Amino acid sequence: MWQLAYCRGHLAAALSKPLEQLTQTSGEAEAMNPTISIVNRSKTVSDADVKLVLPALQKQITRDFEPVWGWGATLKFSAKRFDMQVIIKDTAGKGGYLGYHIKDGKPITYVFARSTPPRSRTNFWR
Repeated sequence: MWQLAYCRGHLAAALSKPLEQLTQTSGEAEAMNPTISIVNRSKTVSDADVKLVLPALQKQITRDFEPVWGWGATLKFSAKRFDMQVIIKDTAGKGGYLGYHIKDGKPITYVFARSTPPRSRTNFWR
C-alpha cells in the first residue's frame, strides 16, 4: 500500500500547478472544471487500488485545490474524453517521462509507482 500513498503524493503535486502553467491555450483562466483522466500503466499498483483512491483525491481537489486556484477538476479512471491526463507508470525509465508534457494540446503528467532505491547507503549520502 505504500506505493499507493507515494503515488497519491506525486499526483497531488502534479495537480497543484496553476492553470496558466498547465495550458498553452488562451491566457485567460476561465471558470472551468476539466476532466482529468487517470490512466494506470503500472504493474505495481492495481486498477482496483487506483479506483479506491480516486474518491479521496477528488475530495482533496474539491476541498483544497479549488478554493485556492479558482478551478476544480473531475477525476475519472481511464476516461476516453478528457482535458488533462495523469498516467501512472512503474518507473520513469529512460523514456523522458519526468515532469509534465503537452500532447495534442492537452497537459499530461506522469506519476511513478516505484522509485529506484540507491545501490548502497554510502552512495546515497554522497
